[in-house]
Amino acid sequence: MPNLREEVTEDSYERKHFKQFVEDMLGRGLEPYHYNGRFYYKGPAVNVSNIQDALSFTKVKCQWDNMGLDFVVYPTMSAEYLDDKDDKEECDGCGYNNVPLDENDDGDLLCVECWPEDE
Repeated sequence: MPNLREEVTEDSYERKHFKQFVEDMLGRGLEPYHYNGRFYYKGPAVNVSNIQDALSFTKVKCQWDNMGLDFVVYPTMSAEYLDDKDDKEECDGCGYNNVPLDENDDGDLLCVECWPEDE
């Protein structure tokens, strides 16, 4: 099976907090890679056996997925980072801009989470 993880540098992303996370992880000696995670997350991440190995070396708010023996730690996409966005189109419902969008009958661009169940 091919390795689906792509190594990244600070220049791999436009979002400031993604750049900072990558810089912090590289400074710690961890190897960040591009991660396609839960809830349409696409961005940098690192694998660690102890969450604090990543969290204690960055001020960027992070979240993590438990992958059995290791954790995947990656920056959160919380509201405080919404102004730190690239030029991609964003969901008219929640403002998140790194997800697949579809136009509803009213012309709104919506992600899966914001799409009304009756449509």
